[in-house]
Amino acid sequence: MKRIAVVLGLAIATTGFAQEKETIDRNVEVTKETKTMKVKVNNDDARKMKVTAESKTPVMLSNDDKNQINQSRVEAPSKVTVSTATDVDGDSWYDKMTSSTFYTFNEQKYLLTKNDYGFKMTAEGQDDMKVYKTNQNNYYIFESDNRNGVGYFDANGNFIVEYYDYDETEVKKETYMPNM
Repeated sequence: MKRIAVVLGLAIATTGFAQEKETIDRNVEVTKETKTMKVKVNNDDARKMKVTAESKTPVMLSNDDKNQINQSRVEAPSKVTVSTATDVDGDSWYDKMTSSTFYTFNEQKYLLTKNDYGFKMTAEGQDDMKVYKTNQNNYYIFESDNRNGVGYFDANGNFIVEYYDYDETEVKKETYMPNM
């Protein structure tokens, strides 16, 4: 009887874990590519690096052939995340991990790179912007050379920055959209 109770308990526990499902958005095409390479540092030391690029593209269909079986697909912006793992000390484990995502604002591409304090935003021809984590979930302190404000991610994955414009005496809002 004791053996039956143990087997039954294990079966229930295993079934409970097996029922957990990862939420998958069926309207998004995901492409993932990983490359491992050795990079020379200081002319003689070679470090192992693993670079993973993941692209998430929403599947959007043309309205021209709506309600048809074979609909044409419309090109949609992709959210690209690049993760880099580096082996610093030569063992079999990767020691340092960085992750970057591309966003767009006013047709300018920005690279968001995670770090210890939050993340850094960089764009070609502009000074770096710092985004600091706060104690409040999903709220950040945004800091750049010409404006400071509050940032947060909305339900669509956009990064929203709100700041006070002293010249126009009003609160302004900028929306950085995930993009390729």
